Amino acid sequence: MVALPVREPSTFMAAINFLIHLAPSDAIAQLDHRAQRLEQELGATEIAMKHVAAHVARLHLLEAEYQLWMRKAELQWFAACCRSCDPAS
Repeated sequence: MVALPVREPSTFMAAINFLIHLAPSDAIAQLDHRAQRLEQELGATEIAMKHVAAHVARLHLLEAEYQLWMRKAELQWFAACCRSCDPAS
């Protein structure tokens, strides 16, 4: 399970398929709201992990660290997506 990369669809990946049914402004608003919540979550998670990391080995934080990096990647994807969809660019 660790050595073999497989596609692991998420609820968010499923929801992306339905963005085409929203008005572009609504789709961007929904994604922007998600990005704001992700930024808040990331901030809180980073603070918590710094506190916990002082008491446990990194090995015990790998799952949380992985999730943190996936959230960061999602925010980067969203920013790139918005830039490419912006009619002014």
